[in-house]
Amino acid sequence: MQSKVERLQIRPPVGVSSSAGERSAASSVTALLENQSSKVSQAQEDPSQWLDHFKLVSHGSLTHKLMQALKYSHNVDALIDRWFQTQKSEVHQALNFLKSLNEPPLMKLIEEGHVEMGFSYREDKQIIDGQIDLWGIVEQKVWIVDCKTGSIRYKDKAFSQLEYYAKALLKSKMIAHDQSIHLSVIYPFSEKLFNKTFRA
Repeated sequence: MQSKVERLQIRPPVGVSSSAGERSAASSVTALLENQSSKVSQAQEDPSQWLDHFKLVSHGSLTHKLMQALKYSHNVDALIDRWFQTQKSEVHQALNFLKSLNEPPLMKLIEEGHVEMGFSYREDKQIIDGQIDLWGIVEQKVWIVDCKTGSIRYKDKAFSQLEYYAKALLKSKMIAHDQSIHLSVIYPFSEKLFNKTFRA
């Protein structure tokens, strides 16, 4: 039996309330993927790396803000100077890498697509929510993009995250099964790019 899926709601991924008669558990895409990950690998993490991890999380948040700035601001350099005061040189280098990309056509996607789009949808009695870094359609190709600041050894997990996003967009009918759908994981500070075709 196929699970019941309601139309995707486009909004910031905030908590969702439900009626007293039917309580729905809300889960973010990130939480779902964490639950699927092996706890052994977490136990093997070097505690000395935790501080670096927290720095990456903060750095990642600013990187997402930078994506929004590229779409909505005409003075990105000033924002870089303010947000990345001690890392301006490497941020500008990362930005130049992003601007150079053709597959995906990143700047075109930012200009014409959707940046930091929050969503939630109901599947059975569970509400799944998340936030897509960037997606759009250029020259009849659908691109769903995630920019990362962590290690490339987690790229498979990043692709799993993008697959959830693709399924959400398909279920909402914002994209169609017969379209060419491409997933892209980008590490702008490492200047690494990984692409994958999504098979519905």
